Amino acid sequence: MRDRTAPGAHVRAIDPPARATRGAAGARAALRARAGAVAVAAATLVASLAGASAAAASGGRIAYTAGTDFANVWTMNADGSGRAELGPGSHPVVSPNGALVAASSVGEGGSPAGGIVLYPAAGEEPIPIPLNTADATALAFSPDSKYLAVALTGEGGRGQGLAVVDLETDAVTDVTSGTAEGASFNPAGGDELVFARDASASPRPKSPTNLYTWSPSGGPPKQITSDGRSLFPVWGAGYIAYDHQTPDRFDVGGNRLSELQSQIWLRYPDGATHQLTHMRLGYLQVGLVPVAVSSTGSHMIAELEQQDIPMAYAVEVPDGRAHPLLPKAISFADGITADGTRALVGRFYYGGQHNAILSVPFGGGRPTVLLMQNRVGELSWNE
Repeated sequence: MRDRTAPGAHVRAIDPPARATRGAAGARAALRARAGAVAVAAATLVASLAGASAAAASGGRIAYTAGTDFANVWTMNADGSGRAELGPGSHPVVSPNGALVAASSVGEGGSPAGGIVLYPAAGEEPIPIPLNTADATALAFSPDSKYLAVALTGEGGRGQGLAVVDLETDAVTDVTSGTAEGASFNPAGGDELVFARDASASPRPKSPTNLYTWSPSGGPPKQITSDGRSLFPVWGAGYIAYDHQTPDRFDVGGNRLSELQSQIWLRYPDGATHQLTHMRLGYLQVGLVPVAVSSTGSHMIAELEQQDIPMAYAVEVPDGRAHPLLPKAISFADGITADGTRALVGRFYYGGQHNAILSVPFGGGRPTVLLMQNRVGELSWNE
């Protein structure tokens, strides 16, 4: 196992495996899953990046998982056309330039293989990125599509930190140890990364979690919050949005119970912070988590986390007004257009009905159905 006690100090080259592996496993909230990967030589990576077509990025591409166990990665155009199966994988992320889709890989029988598989949009062979960990999840590409941030998880769900892959040099940098609770690159460029770090490796109990910034140009991560309850950052134009947790108490059946609840806060370049949302939350409602922002930063989509019923929300910046994108529907917030006019939402239906991938007006109105079929989920959009 790699030594993660010295964040940012360890860099190594990708070592491609010798054979292909396949597999599949169960779902998260009936929409989440793990899947397999196909391994080939990583030498084709730079050529794949250079060969990305402008058509792939025009209007954006959507990646999603589908199949019996949500075990295969698919892509389609922003209007629902041009559907294509890429191969085994889960938790896909589309690169900003449309050249690549990154997904988690697993081994035989559905067990995590501890790596990432890259699917070139231009149709070349998939590219494996094996990592010395039990499981790996792609979190975000840099705006120039050169770097990929990856959360690492060990056996038993123990956090093993955050790594950043340089997709031009095939080098992997261990940025931090502990548990990564979200990451996002600066949309203005420069490849600066913000991430949340829980120093504990164990999923429970949690230790204080704070935000840090880091750059591939060198130096250790820099801590930018100290409240111990800052998670899931999203870097927007002129601010970093994040999930800030505060304790609240509820009277449940005559018992006074305490629970951490979340509101969205903003952190500005001068270090000032501002509470954006003030949603009234009840018992078992975890609260709002930021997901994505428009290019100007004025429109944000978020997810209301609550017991068994997540709900996609639209949030206006800076006044903090929030409304559900699909009222009373079980839905997942997954992406937003650059101009902030539409959101990508996954809707889940109980009772064996089809799931749906929808384009929803930010201000409300009739959604456009991009795809409706059984067992689709885990959406990503590079618009």
